[in-house]
Amino acid sequence: GAPMPSYQVHVLTNPVPGKEAEFTKWYDEVHVPEIIATEGFVTGQRFEIKSHNGAAPTHRFLAIYDVTPGHDPAVALADIVGRTQDGRFTATDAMGPNAAIQIVEVLGPQQK
Repeated sequence: GAPMPSYQVHVLTNPVPGKEAEFTKWYDEVHVPEIIATEGFVTGQRFEIKSHNGAAPTHRFLAIYDVTPGHDPAVALADIVGRTQDGRFTATDAMGPNAAIQIVEVLGPQQK
């Protein structure tokens, strides 16, 4: 049969100005562990965006989460949103507005 689709969730974020250290500590030590402990997610990794089309990026950070194979990424993401809204996830006031969330399908293996 055809291979099962594989998905990732990409989250673009900015810290509140002046709260970058608090944001980074929360994201690395609290938020990513909470996400990957949630059903539907297996790994999480953060990146700093250095430029966008050669200019300053609109979002400074990117987090990429691998979705559990066979798990509906929309369901997994809805669970994360619910846990954030109802307080099951640890919030921070260091997260800036205008986060962007994308569900992406992996189209093939990494090439070497």
